[in-house]
Amino acid sequence: MAADVVSVRLSESDKARLDELASQTGSSRSSLV
Repeated sequence: MAADVVSVRLSESDKARLDELASQTGSSRSSLV
């Protein structure tokens, strides 16, 4: 169960990073989802 919580936290952090990278590079992160 703890692993699920950690994965969720990482997912949220990854989303934030992907949003920043997408805005900078202009690449669509939809392919990563």
